[in-house]
Amino acid sequence: MHYVRGDGQMKIEIEKNTYIESDSNQFMIRKYSDKPTINKDGEEVYSFATLGYYGSLEHLANGLVRKKLLESNTTSFSELISEVKQIRQDISVLLRGD
Repeated sequence: MHYVRGDGQMKIEIEKNTYIESDSNQFMIRKYSDKPTINKDGEEVYSFATLGYYGSLEHLANGLVRKKLLESNTTSFSELISEVKQIRQDISVLLRGD
């Protein structure tokens, strides 16, 4: 899923409830909650945790690779190399919008 907000900020879903977002200065990775809450104005909102702030898409891509590798259960160096290649390929597909 990809959409651009009316104020020119980017929001791209990269995994369930996890998005690449931007403002005028940086890119962020944010993970949103599954369940909405009601704010003081009575509107449904989804809370989120910011997983990282990045100055460029290249730094963001490296951050995604790092995040995925830290979550990995890989037990050998060859598996690690294969996993890095797969993660980079997945990120490339996401950024191209395929």
